[in-house]
Amino acid sequence: ANQVEIHFINTGNSDSILIKEGDKAVLIDGGENDDENRVLSYLRKENVQELKYVVATHPDADHIGGLDAVINEIKVDYVYVSNGDADTKTYADFVTSMANKGLSPRVPLLHSKFNLDKSEFEVLSVANENEPNNNSIVLEYTNGKDKILFMGDAGREIEETLDVSQVDLIKIGHHGS
Repeated sequence: ANQVEIHFINTGNSDSILIKEGDKAVLIDGGENDDENRVLSYLRKENVQELKYVVATHPDADHIGGLDAVINEIKVDYVYVSNGDADTKTYADFVTSMANKGLSPRVPLLHSKFNLDKSEFEVLSVANENEPNNNSIVLEYTNGKDKILFMGDAGREIEETLDVSQVDLIKIGHHGS
């Protein structure tokens, strides 16, 4: 396994998580609208020139608010989004930023896998319900023997469907609520 760094960027009561493996990086969520500069300056401080993936776990503003700025300023290869959209300016800004860069967001298939370098993500949930939080992309991230679960804002109903063996770290759904 390669050395991997996981950064939980301090954006207050919102989510933005950077994972770096060598020169490859992924950003899971991008904080709230007013976190744009904080997230961008953090990525620059960490010398992130390119993001292999941006994952928008679901359309809430406290998860995608800063992603339009990130996509505008930093080269992004792939964007993964959850089922459903939101009728908000924040979501429209996010969609516009992708369109301007010629990016086509994709909803990942359940149990699909994608690699950073040697480490791997598996999609454990990408439900399609009326409750947007429960449509969150839930990811299991494995690097060697280390396993981390990223829950987005998924709630108990989703937790109960997951088949997860031992994990070393969990990013609790919905900021712990």
